[in-house]
Amino acid sequence: MTDNKITFQLEVLKRHDAHITSANTKSGMILSFGVASLGVLIALMPHFWSLNNGVWYKSTLIIIALTIFIGLLSAIICSFLALFPNTMPGSRNSLVSFVHTSSFDGGAEAYFQAVKNATDDESLKDLCYQSHTLSVVAAGKFSNVKNAVRAIKVSFLSTLALVVCLIVGSAVEINSSEKASQAQQQDPKSQVKQNG
Repeated sequence: MTDNKITFQLEVLKRHDAHITSANTKSGMILSFGVASLGVLIALMPHFWSLNNGVWYKSTLIIIALTIFIGLLSAIICSFLALFPNTMPGSRNSLVSFVHTSSFDGGAEAYFQAVKNATDDESLKDLCYQSHTLSVVAAGKFSNVKNAVRAIKVSFLSTLALVVCLIVGSAVEINSSEKASQAQQQDPKSQVKQNG
């Protein structure tokens, strides 16, 4: 019966390891996207700022840009935390944990003897402790990934608002420029008086 439980725990460990790998992959992608997007936002802000001189435009632009910036920064921080989780030790002198295996007192021979002398119940207990430790790590990683995705969603929606702001701001500026040039063309006498 213990053999079945040990086999089951080994499968559980494999699943937890797969979840951790998945979370690391997602975190890496979100981190890369967040850093690249933040760089683009910072690089384009001077251009966006110069599109329109209206107070409403600049105020709206600041609010939207700050929302995007905070969202992207939050996503970057959450993905970074997911990549480097809290790795509390599961049990002392584990025969499964790479941390304990690599630093086993007495080296490889002592490790071999410890594995050889371990009872099935001790092995099962060790596997259960490691399974619990990995599940805590996986849960922490996925929580951070979930928060990073939420922050990316906020940034995405704010980016849509930024696009609307840029379109409206540009249209208003173009309209104002056209009205100013039409006014100058209709009143050439006022230009002569100003020049004269």
